[in-house]
Amino acid sequence: MVKKEICIISNDKFKVNNKNIIAPEKNTISIIDAFNKFYIVYLIARKTNNKNLFVSKNKKIVFFSTLQFIKEIKLFRNKKFLFISITPYNFMMILILKIFGLKTENITSYLISDGFKEYKTKFGYIGYLIYNLMFLIFKNFSKIITCSNHITKLKYNSCVYPSTINSEWLTNRKIDKKLKINKIKLLYIGRFRKEKGYKSLINIFSDLKGNYFLSMLGAKYNLLNKKKNIQIIKKISNTSKIINIMDKHHILILPSYTEGYPQVILESFARLKPVIIFEELEFIKDIFTNGIFSCKRNSKDFKTLVDSIIKNYTEHQIKIKSCRILSIIDFQKDLRKYF
Repeated sequence: MVKKEICIISNDKFKVNNKNIIAPEKNTISIIDAFNKFYIVYLIARKTNNKNLFVSKNKKIVFFSTLQFIKEIKLFRNKKFLFISITPYNFMMILILKIFGLKTENITSYLISDGFKEYKTKFGYIGYLIYNLMFLIFKNFSKIITCSNHITKLKYNSCVYPSTINSEWLTNRKIDKKLKINKIKLLYIGRFRKEKGYKSLINIFSDLKGNYFLSMLGAKYNLLNKKKNIQIIKKISNTSKIINIMDKHHILILPSYTEGYPQVILESFARLKPVIIFEELEFIKDIFTNGIFSCKRNSKDFKTLVDSIIKNYTEHQIKIKSCRILSIIDFQKDLRKYF
């Protein structure tokens, strides 16, 4: 059987060697590997010498740097393209494709975050305007797929929910029927960026009175002076290690100001952990009907909610266990339908 061909353009910077393509983000690899067995994959992106963590299973990816791609662009004129997100780099690349006459019907863009809210949070209203300009170009020059029906200005477009959940996440899931807690352990997993709200979470814990402990997983370096109730853990790629950390905590905190479809919720539910969000992410309750709890972004309301969850912890775990969790196989199969 002759394999189809797909060209993937990513804003991420990849470490490339003779054997592996290594990305800084797990989500990027899950998208690339969706086409592992069924396509010849051309990856167009920038290289880095940084120590990336997430390795593609596809050992036959053909990697093109930006300059290599531009030199050979005529060879790609009739191939299908997938852009991962709207970013300044991807904006430049889609303009190059159109200059060289690539047809809109051959270009698809997969939006894995709400760029409008993200850029506004980081750069203010000028950020919103910049993203809107890029968005209009992508909307006119490509087919749009989103990760959620709650993306700004794209509520009714094609939607593919992402996931990185494999069988390992769903092994040995235990409900705590006789929960004994001396210390309430809460966990944040994510990037340490302004729009992720991690600073507000640190401020809440600085004001929090009681036996509460927060672990923050995903930092490149220690961001804090020593605090009794906060621990910083460097970014980890090993699934079993992440599961081990999650199993030692009671509740996951998602303090982001903006999200598309936060996959960390799937990971939390896979390990039967309730999730706390703040008011900005209230829409997530429309996607996940059980296990999500919201409060105002202050220590008083946060403490009240945490205590309430712990009081009925076993009941919440039972409800979470009844939920269907989207797997990486489901996600990759759904994504391939568009190609």
